[in-house]
Amino acid sequence: MLLRDLLPLARDTISDPKGVLRQLIGLGLDRETLWIALGATTAVGVLLAEVMLAILRQQGVEPMFSFGTLPLGSALIEFALLAILIVAILWAGRMLGGTGTLDGAILAVTWLQFIMALVQVAQLVAMLTLPFLAGVLGLFSVVLFFWLLTSFVAEIHGFRSRPRVFAGILIGLLALATVLVFVLTLIGVTLPEMTYV
Repeated sequence: MLLRDLLPLARDTISDPKGVLRQLIGLGLDRETLWIALGATTAVGVLLAEVMLAILRQQGVEPMFSFGTLPLGSALIEFALLAILIVAILWAGRMLGGTGTLDGAILAVTWLQFIMALVQVAQLVAMLTLPFLAGVLGLFSVVLFFWLLTSFVAEIHGFRSRPRVFAGILIGLLALATVLVFVLTLIGVTLPEMTYV
């Protein structure tokens, strides 16, 4: 599939995330292809993030956190975090009676990454042309992330109640974040320093 084929699907994902994911699963992509796609979307996301950070620094804004000085290191860390998210989605869903598969979880996270990368592109354009809009897109991206993640988890596991799925995601992310903060601190990731005026 080419970019011109993916963009209409990306547009439809906002209004019908479960239907689009179902359509993508129907393509029957093999696991190796799925992992490669996840790696590619991760690399694009890190590249876009690096550009955004460079623009912010030029504007005199320091980033809240940093995964290090090398984009490769950032990409490896982000890929590892996404792999953990995939396992968490699969394991937690099955614990609650879901019927999801590993391939479905990989595809869901990969497509989520692709959609968020498109939002990053929009944010970059806004930062260079209409800075005030970049903040609005930032808030939109958070809402969109949870909307899509909730819908995707519900679809791959066959859950009907999105509110329950969303609540489960929040609890799971809180627990996962606690563990990751500890692990990332051990491997030398710079955590944000809070300042007060």
